[in-house]
Amino acid sequence: MRKVIYSTGTAVALLLVVFFLGRATLDVYEKARETKDRRLESLRRLDELKAEEAALREKLSALETERGIEETVREKFNVAKDDEEVIKLVDEAGAKEPATAAATMEEKTWWQRLFNNE
Repeated sequence: MRKVIYSTGTAVALLLVVFFLGRATLDVYEKARETKDRRLESLRRLDELKAEEAALREKLSALETERGIEETVREKFNVAKDDEEVIKLVDEAGAKEPATAAATMEEKTWWQRLFNNE
């Protein structure tokens, strides 16, 4: 019996069993890691979808009021009431006078205006 247990064939057979069991264990470990990564990605996506749902519910609740409906129509279709006017606010420090801009254009030759689009 001792001769069979300590033989080369038995050692090779045991090594093969250990090799295949090791590979199977590694495959299970990789699948577990992949499953964990997918779970974390799914949880992240779920959080994104919950945030999106909250934003949509907020928009929906705004549409339930007359003011919310009016605001949405104004944004989407760029409309105004008949008695409303447009007001443009201009920063004085950064704005050029129209006359100054026209004078600057007249000072440049046609060649400069063609290649310098300022």
